[in-house]
Amino acid sequence: MRKLFLLMLIFLSFSFNTWAEDTPKAPPKTKKTPDLETVDKVQFGDWSYQCKQKGKVKRCVLVQNPKLKNGQQILTLIITKAPETGKIWLIAHTPLGVYLPTGLVFSIDGGVKQSIPFRICTPQGCEANVVMSKGLVQDIKTGIQMKVGFKDGRKYQEIVIDVSLLGLTNAIAKLNK
Repeated sequence: MRKLFLLMLIFLSFSFNTWAEDTPKAPPKTKKTPDLETVDKVQFGDWSYQCKQKGKVKRCVLVQNPKLKNGQQILTLIITKAPETGKIWLIAHTPLGVYLPTGLVFSIDGGVKQSIPFRICTPQGCEANVVMSKGLVQDIKTGIQMKVGFKDGRKYQEIVIDVSLLGLTNAIAKLNK
């Protein structure tokens, strides 16, 4: 009986070692891919022109983080040019908890209100974006102030944020280069 037990033990240890060798190992560790490197940053009035590069790909954006009257920052506005199409995009990032059906509403210098639907919400917040028409680009370049609004999804209260357009004419010119 003792010999049988030893034989089984030897067999099992051999089988386990063979199985362990056939089990796929964790993939080899690779070097972390470097993050995008900031290669250009210029301030144009209240807008920041920022370019980041990864390899030969360079992506530039105009950014403003306007604040509420109490100093709280709950909106990020980005203007960028799609390299594939040359079209200029307006992108707005808001916190989670916005009332999605009404979208994001904006007007320039008290003009006509325009609405942009929210496209996606992630754990970082919600995004509304739109391709800007030539007329809208011109209005933003010549305007002084934009009001951006959205509704709080819990209280259904409208939150309106004043956004300075100071510096956008030169910033958009640099973005178009």
